Amino acid sequence: MSRVDTIVIGGGIVGLSCAYFLSLRGQKVLLIERDTFDTGASVGNAGLVAFGHAPMPRPGAIRQSFKMFLDPLNPLYVKPRLDLSMLRWFLDFKKACDPEPFARSMKILSELGFEAKQCFEQIVSNEMVNGEYRKTGWIDLCLSEERLEQAFEEADLVSSHGYKVDKLTGDEIRANDPSILDEIVGGTHYTQSVILDPGRFTTEFAACLRDRGVRTRTQIDIKKILTKDGKVVGVRTAGAETLEADNVVLAAGIWSTKLAQTVGLNLPMQAGKGYHVNLSAPNPLPRFGYVCAEAFVAATPMNGNLRLAGTIEFSGINDTMNTRRLNMLQAGARKYFKGIGTCQSLSTWNGLRPCTADGLPIVGESSQVQGLFVATGHAMMGFTLGPVTGKLISECIVDGKPSMDISALSPDRYTP
Repeated sequence: MSRVDTIVIGGGIVGLSCAYFLSLRGQKVLLIERDTFDTGASVGNAGLVAFGHAPMPRPGAIRQSFKMFLDPLNPLYVKPRLDLSMLRWFLDFKKACDPEPFARSMKILSELGFEAKQCFEQIVSNEMVNGEYRKTGWIDLCLSEERLEQAFEEADLVSSHGYKVDKLTGDEIRANDPSILDEIVGGTHYTQSVILDPGRFTTEFAACLRDRGVRTRTQIDIKKILTKDGKVVGVRTAGAETLEADNVVLAAGIWSTKLAQTVGLNLPMQAGKGYHVNLSAPNPLPRFGYVCAEAFVAATPMNGNLRLAGTIEFSGINDTMNTRRLNMLQAGARKYFKGIGTCQSLSTWNGLRPCTADGLPIVGESSQVQGLFVATGHAMMGFTLGPVTGKLISECIVDGKPSMDISALSPDRYTP
């Protein structure tokens, strides 16, 4: 295979977006995926594209989550094991929950959110990509007055960064959606966000790239990033094939950490496992995307059925399906929506989100290796921030610098 300008490792929404925006800038791109484009964390996403969402580490998160850590039936679960890297990660997570670092992260993610929305609109408007893209926003549903008060505080925070969030009573929500149970006391409507079918969007996006001339290879496992005199020269596959390029974009999700180590780059992340179950349509089918606040379950109408997604499980890099945790999704949703108990399970899934301790993605060029660009660590915001990450990476490669300040996202922040 002839040499290309850039090799992108990873065929999720982040890698696809990097390849797309690079192709728009005239780059010859090879996109490599270890599985296929219809697998991975992007495809299993809840389908809520939440612009301006707060980071995972936030004030009160440790206190709120501590009692959940060791209980496998809680939304947040940490499997007990001896792992020093995980201990360091949680200590850094705790620091990121302090008010000052949280405020910095919130500002950065809010700015990225506005850019992300424009990138999505560009892709949907200009390409044959839709994936049930719907501008309905999503609604945070609350069962208790206490949780509703917290939701209103979160809405005020997001609104202070320029986003429009409506505060609703239970009756106001039910007036627009008869699927909502009478027990719901209220919620918050994030009106500028969108919902979609992430599987359809991803596969349509991959097809769009091939039409644009991006070379794609699937079921290829990359074992090493190759360098010479401190500069990227390509990659080596598990089959000992050498692929040459001037630049490499590392967008391989949680597997980015191991690949980065082949060139001495430290990208400390933990795998946060999420689950989803696709249900047959309840009667009535919810009209919006929702988050069941107390249960930590997302519910999204998708392809005429209903996807329930959620939980975060820190149990290492594995694809073990914990049936009890999977069943929590449907059990939690029954408290919010009518007809969930009669739905049939159509399919189930679990996947790994790459989680940084500070709640910010890792985006930019490494100063340690010329030509190595990193695009990973988006945790549960990968689908939301995938397109804008791709645009920023293309600017770093083609222009030499991004159009906005992303120094806080640099992979160099982990260099001693």
